[in-house]
Amino acid sequence: MDSDEGVKQEIAKMEEAAKILMGENSPLEQRREAEAYFVQLREANLDPNLCRIILETTREPVVMFQIAQCLCASLVKSFITTSKEDLLHICKYMLEMPLNMNQLPGYVVAEVLKVSATLIKRGIIAPDSWDVEFVVEYINKLLESTDENLQALGLRVVEAISLEFSTMWRASTNMGFDCHHKAKRKFEESLLKRFMQMSLTSLSRILSNDSVNERVCDRFLKVAAIVLQWNFTTSIKTAFLKVNLYAMNTAVALRPPPSWADLFTNEELLPFFFGLHQKVRHNSQLADNSLSCLTQLASIMGSVLDSRVKVRVPGVPQPHDLYVQRYCHHLCETFENCFPYEVLSFTTALHRIFSHHPMPIFKRFPHDLMTKFIKFIVHWCGQLADPAMMEKKDEESVLVESYAHCLTCWGILLRSSPTFPTEAQKLIEKENENVIESFLKAVLAPPFGSRGITEDEERGDEMEDDDMDDTQFYSPILGNVGAFCRLSIDKFAEFITSVFHQRIQQRNVVAAGQISENDRILWLEDIHWILLIIGSFFHDSDREVYTYLNKGYLAKKFQLLDVPTFLIQCASSDEFQSPDNADPVTVIVGLVCHWFGIAFRALDAEGENSRIVSAEVYRTTFLTFSTVINYLTNLNDETPSQFFDDAPPTPCPMPILPSNGEFSMQLIEFVIKQIFTAFKIFPSERKLCNAAVSLLLQESVKRAEFIAKSPLLYQLISSITLERLPARRTFMTCLVTIGSNVNSTAEREQMHNMILKPMADRFMEASQQYFAGDRVVVSHMVDLLECFSGVARAAQIESGSILYEYLLPILRVSSNVIKIAVDSQSLVEAILDVFHKVATTVFVFMDLKTNDTAEENSFIMLLMELLDNYKESQLRRFSSARAFADLEQEEQIADLVILLKTISNTISKPYIMCGIPSDMSDPLSTPLCEKTLNFILPLMAEECLQLPSFSAAFFRLLQHVTECCPMVFLQLGDENINKLFLCFVWALSGAASTEPTRLTLECISMVTKMLSNSTDTANGPFSLRMFNDLCAKTFEMAVHSTGEVELHVCAIKAAYGFIALNKNFFMEYVNSVVSRPENVAKQEIAVNAFMALIPQATENLNSRIEYKAFSDRFEKFLEVSDNFII
Repeated sequence: MDSDEGVKQEIAKMEEAAKILMGENSPLEQRREAEAYFVQLREANLDPNLCRIILETTREPVVMFQIAQCLCASLVKSFITTSKEDLLHICKYMLEMPLNMNQLPGYVVAEVLKVSATLIKRGIIAPDSWDVEFVVEYINKLLESTDENLQALGLRVVEAISLEFSTMWRASTNMGFDCHHKAKRKFEESLLKRFMQMSLTSLSRILSNDSVNERVCDRFLKVAAIVLQWNFTTSIKTAFLKVNLYAMNTAVALRPPPSWADLFTNEELLPFFFGLHQKVRHNSQLADNSLSCLTQLASIMGSVLDSRVKVRVPGVPQPHDLYVQRYCHHLCETFENCFPYEVLSFTTALHRIFSHHPMPIFKRFPHDLMTKFIKFIVHWCGQLADPAMMEKKDEESVLVESYAHCLTCWGILLRSSPTFPTEAQKLIEKENENVIESFLKAVLAPPFGSRGITEDEERGDEMEDDDMDDTQFYSPILGNVGAFCRLSIDKFAEFITSVFHQRIQQRNVVAAGQISENDRILWLEDIHWILLIIGSFFHDSDREVYTYLNKGYLAKKFQLLDVPTFLIQCASSDEFQSPDNADPVTVIVGLVCHWFGIAFRALDAEGENSRIVSAEVYRTTFLTFSTVINYLTNLNDETPSQFFDDAPPTPCPMPILPSNGEFSMQLIEFVIKQIFTAFKIFPSERKLCNAAVSLLLQESVKRAEFIAKSPLLYQLISSITLERLPARRTFMTCLVTIGSNVNSTAEREQMHNMILKPMADRFMEASQQYFAGDRVVVSHMVDLLECFSGVARAAQIESGSILYEYLLPILRVSSNVIKIAVDSQSLVEAILDVFHKVATTVFVFMDLKTNDTAEENSFIMLLMELLDNYKESQLRRFSSARAFADLEQEEQIADLVILLKTISNTISKPYIMCGIPSDMSDPLSTPLCEKTLNFILPLMAEECLQLPSFSAAFFRLLQHVTECCPMVFLQLGDENINKLFLCFVWALSGAASTEPTRLTLECISMVTKMLSNSTDTANGPFSLRMFNDLCAKTFEMAVHSTGEVELHVCAIKAAYGFIALNKNFFMEYVNSVVSRPENVAKQEIAVNAFMALIPQATENLNSRIEYKAFSDRFEKFLEVSDNFII
């Protein structure tokens, strides 16, 4: 391309490639060739003058875009060796290019301006730093123009430069985090505030006209959003300078330095932004950016609003108070009504106001503003209740999130109201009833509310197991409403008991079919929501409800009942009679028990044909019953001193439930009947069955003896097939936990003989059938194996060895089953899952009491046998023709992932439990590690490493191997060593996520430490291979990962490991760096910087002292590393 003719030909080639890229009907192969061509151009370090000629010659936008990228990449690499004058000339040329070439497409303008922004960022921190006043003058000229296009361009220049300085990613300018941080701080000191002020002044002048230029407004709002989301470096403490890049670039709070006080305390700032929003709110795109600015203005905090006046004048509001008052005033005025697309943003802003400013500011509001603000929140709580609770449940339920924001804000006000002025306090307490009422009306059907049937309910759609149920989906809303109700107990209790009682009384009409199907659905929904509300009322309710009851009983307001007898009567009776003078809490619990009993009898009589109990309602009943029984049982253990310091030493009698005696026996019988009714009537409803099991598990904490002694339990268990239950895994965990909590050996043996032994016998019988060729039993075996996983999950320190003894025969048979389970991945996964649960729970607790390793050794031997059998039968699935062919095979390797996790957990136990150093490995762990690596490494390829679950399990395994027995790497064959380093290089290349990279660095540091313990290994071929393949990438990671503190620490440690291993090998790497052409001009600086890193000591290089000294030296190295290319 030296001649003019050559340049023209190359431009023509570029334009042809661009047309292929943009052509809708371009063949795929041609498109790929065009993409590869432009990638080659970016890597070719094109001469800046050639780039300028191409930009001036071509009129093809795609070519201009690609050449701008090429120019930027070339200048970044040659910045150090290019003269300051040339760089400034290029910067100014690219800055003015959109002005000189009219009608450039937006994406071309953005890329052209990025070149200038990148150069400015590098130049502002260069040793001979740039004077960037020319940038300010150029922008000012554009903004002061009367041409709206030039004004928009000026704002676009501000946006491009601000965006470049806000980024902390090395890839943007080939800079380390420290250099990014230094440039950002310099930009904040010299340009950022001036840019904001210039933009504000320009837009204020434009908005003074009646017409609004939406293009200019759009550009300004983008600039304002960048500035208002800026994470100021002055707000970061020096000691915590290096934080995760995500946190650095996604600031929530706006913390400008004190020098910005004149801007943010200006009383015209908030009216300007709110006024601008009112002018552009009809345009949803502009409104989105405007709302983003308003949200960030709500989150301003820090010294910028603190008064610098030492003497405060009484009655004169401080700057912080005035700012919050102005903001709340404008918020109320602007969003009295709003468009649907504004709701989420303005409620987020409302939430930010409360979360970013101290409550004393709000209680100092003037009376008029206080009243207005309270009513504003209550208004939107009421406005959003109906649409939010009827909104379709999905990940983008905007109204639900908005409603939750409003309720959260109201909750903050409500809890803080005792500190407010009396009038405000009374108003908040009064309005709380309106907030509760609006929610109750939204979830209840007429005549108690306004709820209608949703589209899903009308179609009869059933909830899938993976769908979020109401308890989960509405958790923030229910949690807040429950807290509100606890602060208005009398009103709430009066309403909820009346509605609940009336709805229960209507059951006969519903059961007889005397109402329409739609009305029946609404009746079921009312029962469901009443139970959810009661559950949220009792959830986390210790303090408020206890205080309410304590005061009521002390004042003789309530008459104490025989609560256990009352609840048993409620559960067994078809009619509910509320006792006179009973406390409302006990009455509510009585109604829950009453409904639970009715639901049981209806299902027992009519089964799944019952019209008054659905699976979802029954599940909600279980959850609420569990909550209320747990509350009254735990109340027995509470004392007033837990809640307030001046409590009387002898509390008054309270409505409590005993954890023993006749009531506990009756309660357990009642619970067991309910649970097995759920199993019988709704066997396919996994969530319902899990809720039922959870109730039994809760009762096992204080009533385990009564469960274990219950004849009904064994009678009902014998009537069902446990492994057919949808909640079989959880149920088995529950049963084994109950057995562990029982003190009686006789009861334990009874549970073993009647539950565990028959199940093991059924598995052995099914296994023999499978060995005989009967494949019909596979599903039965899978179900049984899930039960055994549940058994393993229940292991405790007392039961670890006992459960291992029970599971050992099952594990041995299962290992042999895998050998012939060629075409049944579900069976293989189920077997490996049992091994995994044993490795993560049972294996941890076994031998702890006896301090004997016999059981551990037997499990490791069994695991090696399992590995051989898996390799023999399953390896064919991972042949080169089929293995990891695409990224959609995550599920197809689930069993392999489980196997790797099982081995990782097993080999790490001695290290975790006993702290065994890496040079004193457990004797059986080494052969297990060697066998595992020889099995897995031949399968390694980049395709499989790109599968997240497999990659995480594999690198975690490598970490555990290096912790426990790193010498095993030296015993690998050449082919497996090649595969190992292939994986390490991939993890360090930037293709992997943070976790594999971090684990690889930890492996490198531990392996280098092990190798350095011997002269033979330190100079051996394995060490040389590590230096050749990994040293450069590790050192680059240490230099460029300073923004991710955990990764950076691991990278420094790994880099030091190479130096401590072999200084001579490391110096070869240093020579390769300093001899690069781009580093020749700075060779002396580079050599001195590297030599300062090398430790002077010759012994004990792996000590903490030497590593700490190196880490300190590395910090100094980073200060000068930007002067040369690493």
